[in-house]
Amino acid sequence: MKMAALFVTLGLAVCLVFAPSALSKETATLETIPLPDDTTAGKISTSQKEGVQEFLSDCLENAETLFNQGNYQGALEYCARALEIDPKCPLAWYDKGCVLEGLCKYQEAIACFDRALGINPKHASAWHNKGVTLGKLGRHEEAISCFDRALEIDPKLTAAWSNKGEALGKLGRHQEAVKYLDKALDIDPKFSDAWNTKGVALINMDRYREGISCYDKAIEIDPEFAQAWDNKGVGMDILGKHKESINCFDKAVGIDPNCAEAWYHKGLTLGKLGKYEDAEKAVKRAVELQPDNTFYQSLLLTLRKGRP
Repeated sequence: MKMAALFVTLGLAVCLVFAPSALSKETATLETIPLPDDTTAGKISTSQKEGVQEFLSDCLENAETLFNQGNYQGALEYCARALEIDPKCPLAWYDKGCVLEGLCKYQEAIACFDRALGINPKHASAWHNKGVTLGKLGRHEEAISCFDRALEIDPKLTAAWSNKGEALGKLGRHQEAVKYLDKALDIDPKFSDAWNTKGVALINMDRYREGISCYDKAIEIDPEFAQAWDNKGVGMDILGKHKESINCFDKAVGIDPNCAEAWYHKGLTLGKLGKYEDAEKAVKRAVELQPDNTFYQSLLLTLRKGRP
């Protein structure tokens, strides 16, 4: 295979991410704590009930702190403690689902969100994060249904509008996607994830300059947004601006050295410029980060065999 043909065949895949889940900011209340039966009710003082509530709240707060620090196992332990205190606490099931999602245990996460929703069907964030997790499993139609349920409960849940738009984009319904992303941006014009995802939708509609403008908005809001830099690089490459494209990929990997997509895209573009040795180094790094990715492996093999 000739090198030129390779780059046409593989193309440039735009990377997408769902907005990350966040543990609940709500506070556990006495109503979520199971009260003793009638035979022992008189033996529980108000101060004891308050102590139980405080301990439950502390468990959920500690789980959130550890989750935000990336210590998912520690967060999971505090969720387990909270559920020992109150197996019917929807916040604890929700938080456990978020942690399991962070551990890429998607089926288990969905089961936890379902437990939370079984207790409190109006938990908008649980509907939303169930949708996020279904999206990661490629179940985009089901994800959209969850986002719709979340928005029925909380029409101002920006991430649900944005993630519904992204799910529609995954299904190839890019024009609809833009409509929902615009809804998110009407609520929060500084939502960088929505600008980035809108850029992806516009690029897929061949509206390249508009797409790049959206990436610029995302980067203006969050200059450390590695995926927006990577996606901008893809857009610039499509327009034939290869040097500007490589600068964007370098920005992306400078922010996040583990962004495999940016290394891969950089390798593709360097190959177009005939810089095969540099291209091979970039793609090799992508393969190291994602050894099971067949696109990366194929490009690396071709670069090694087909370099002039």
